[in-house]
Amino acid sequence: EVFSIWDVQDIARQGCQGLDHARVNKVLHYSLEPAKIMVQWDGIVKMLGFGVSMMGVFAAEICPETPKILHYMSPEQLEGAPIDSSSNLFSLGAILYEMVTQRKAFDGADANEVRQSVLESTPAPPSDINSKIDTALSDVIMRALSKDPAGRYQTGQELINDLEKCKNSPIKSAAAHKTVPLPATIKAPQISKPAATVAPPTVAKPPAPKSIPAAASIPAASMNAGAAPAVQKPKADQPAQNKASAASAGAGA
Repeated sequence: EVFSIWDVQDIARQGCQGLDHARVNKVLHYSLEPAKIMVQWDGIVKMLGFGVSMMGVFAAEICPETPKILHYMSPEQLEGAPIDSSSNLFSLGAILYEMVTQRKAFDGADANEVRQSVLESTPAPPSDINSKIDTALSDVIMRALSKDPAGRYQTGQELINDLEKCKNSPIKSAAAHKTVPLPATIKAPQISKPAATVAPPTVAKPPAPKSIPAAASIPAASMNAGAAPAVQKPKADQPAQNKASAASAGAGA
């Protein structure tokens, strides 16, 4: 798994605090390795295996295969000399080296080669292997891996102080504020101005209806011109008059 620089610094800070707490209580770690550092889901770092005694050193010597713990032991620990807090910080430095480079600081085909690498060889600085590593952080790790115990950090707080300086290094600050210009082929979008407002066409209003004068009085006969003609009924005395006329005509004859 690849760790970010911030993960490395946070794990290192909490690891150093744990080792300092153990040192104050006169407790040393004799088998510190990556498997003994656990990161919880909330980011809290737990350091395991403090109860392991120096028997781990002898077990590493008689094991037929190269034990994993051998890659992280300090030179004085491999020589059987007394260890102190700087020896634990050497082991932590070897773990940090592997975190940022994805390779072990001291490696070999077998246990003897690994032992010789720890005692005699100096690994390449992490910044030479991983260009993303800040040189200040690389220097912190390399100081923790010093062969001479007096040249290492004597307390975890000293290592933490140098880690804090790495966060404010000029190289990292410049990279964090670096602006990336747009490629030449990409142009910023141009926002066209809105077209001028077009007035809606004027719609002519229909002429107002003219007032119609009141009609003059029309005779009743004219108003009834279209009505059916009235039928005059014969008068009741008309038959008598007809009879009288016929009688007078016969007398004259």
